[in-house]
Amino acid sequence: ASARGAVTALHARVAPEGAAEAIFARGDSVFAAHERGVRSRRLGGGAPVRLCASPSGRFLTVFTSLGKMLVVTADLSTTATEFDAKSATPPEQVAWCGDDAAVMCWPTHLMIVGPHGNFMSYKYGSPARLVSEVDGLRVITSSGHELVSRVPDPVVAASRSARGGANPAVALQDAAERFAAPARGSSLDDESDAALREGRALESAIQTCVRAACHEFDAKRQAELLRAARFGNSYLQRKPRNVDCWALHKTCAMLRILNAARAPEVGIPLTYAQYCRAGLENLVERLDARKHHLLASRVSEFTRGRRRVVERWAVSNVAASSEPDDAVLGRIKPKLESVRGMSHGKIALAAHRSGRRELARHLIDMEQNSSAQVSLFAAVGADETALRKAIESRDADLVYATLLNLQRKMTFQDLASLLSRNPQAKALFVAFCRRTDVELLKSFFYSAGETARGGQALLSQAFRASERDAEAYVWDETSASLCAQASTMYGKLKDAFHERMLDETQRLIRLGTETRVANALGDVPQKSLAAIVKRLIRDGDLKEAQRIRVAFSMSDRHFCWLHATVLASECDWRALEALANERNCPLGALTFLELGERFGAPKVELAKYLAKLPHSPQRTALYHEVGLEDKVTREESQPFATKAAGFFGGGS
Repeated sequence: ASARGAVTALHARVAPEGAAEAIFARGDSVFAAHERGVRSRRLGGGAPVRLCASPSGRFLTVFTSLGKMLVVTADLSTTATEFDAKSATPPEQVAWCGDDAAVMCWPTHLMIVGPHGNFMSYKYGSPARLVSEVDGLRVITSSGHELVSRVPDPVVAASRSARGGANPAVALQDAAERFAAPARGSSLDDESDAALREGRALESAIQTCVRAACHEFDAKRQAELLRAARFGNSYLQRKPRNVDCWALHKTCAMLRILNAARAPEVGIPLTYAQYCRAGLENLVERLDARKHHLLASRVSEFTRGRRRVVERWAVSNVAASSEPDDAVLGRIKPKLESVRGMSHGKIALAAHRSGRRELARHLIDMEQNSSAQVSLFAAVGADETALRKAIESRDADLVYATLLNLQRKMTFQDLASLLSRNPQAKALFVAFCRRTDVELLKSFFYSAGETARGGQALLSQAFRASERDAEAYVWDETSASLCAQASTMYGKLKDAFHERMLDETQRLIRLGTETRVANALGDVPQKSLAAIVKRLIRDGDLKEAQRIRVAFSMSDRHFCWLHATVLASECDWRALEALANERNCPLGALTFLELGERFGAPKVELAKYLAKLPHSPQRTALYHEVGLEDKVTREESQPFATKAAGFFGGGS
């Protein structure tokens, strides 16, 4: 029995250490444990069997096995009160009446103990349950609900029992009553109201009446106090800075809300202190949870929570109503349109879950946010409508998000069929896959029956650019495999040209990966056939270059041109001349002349190739172009001198 009830907890915001604490009893000591350590204290008067922390976390009630009740501070350092309950039976429950008194409850007996050991007892005909509040105690029995609390100071100051003394608040009420009497001849200038003319007594009386009205439960008494405050407010010569001119207005609005919540049909008897602590939004939530949507909507006009109230009201109407969709929409639509920026998402989903598909579609169409509208259409299974709305929004990110969502939900065949009816979405999907996932793009084209475009996608992936050099390609075994797949796809289209070209490309890629050729190429990124042949010629492996020429059916003229280019780039003019003088050389002298001029050959070497050109104006122009004008003059005069020498020699 001692373990039951001998434990309690403190919230982090009220705990002494600033962290949540668990307080429990063990033996004759009390322990307070938190994340940074444990503190304990041994209490006299027996072993603790009941523990309870006050609402503010400042005090702790301990009931011991010897029938004593101790009130200690939350840090367990000081005992504030010790009271002998003279009961060998521990109470069923220990609680607090605000922070003002500790309460012990037996099945039909209630004892309230004040700070100085004073106590009060109550008898109940049935077992009671206690609920501590910030300013009092709720006693709940099978037959009723009572609120026990200390009478607030403003209520005491404004009560009629204080009439005997010079109380400004009571005097102000008396003056207001005389003013409202049929004679209407009284004012605050009467000598009997001298208490209100001393210092700031009038200001104090107004504030006391307003605060007392806040704590009162009786609406008639509230009205009396507020009328007195309004009457006194009209006599203030100059409003002090500490007086809120809107205090009366705010108090009236707050009291209307509290009185509406306290009504029996609502059943939320909040006190003023509880209202201040919980806040207006909390009250709206409680009203909404109890389906008092109209009252919650009116109360929420003082807060920013009206959207949530209207939303829950609409969800409740949609789920509970048996009327046709048009009737339900006609009833909730005006309310939804009256709230600015209202979201219809939860209402539409509730309609969809209730089987009201047409109502859900109308509600989603009313949604102003494009992103939310698209998400809702996708949630209710209207995929094509979601895609169409995303395209109409002209938001590329939203379209991409919708496409990815559809890709996860649908098969390739269904997705291809859907995109074929939406060309804009299809173009965006293709562009996205081309940059991120070419394999997915290939599968999509294959599913859509667009084999040629699938082959193009494979080729773009096979001939991908190098990260180091954007003008170079990365050719490896993966590229060869992709070319093989593309060749198969073009074969299905009976495209012989592309099929043959891709077969040769595979052979070339695999040639570039051979060990001998790879070693020769080294770090050359552009592994084209011309690059391989030129590198082998440069390395002196002319035999291997010839083998590759034959394997790939390279023409003699192309091979000879590559050979000559390599020799000219290395300035090997003797070997270049030997190549030009070969009997079966397919290149003309003009080609060798151009290579020599490009790679900076001496004029002597250029003259050798110019001499092989036939006599023509072009030859003369080339002589001038390379700077051999004297050679032109010498050659033009040589035929005449030769003929003259022969003529004179023959005459002798």
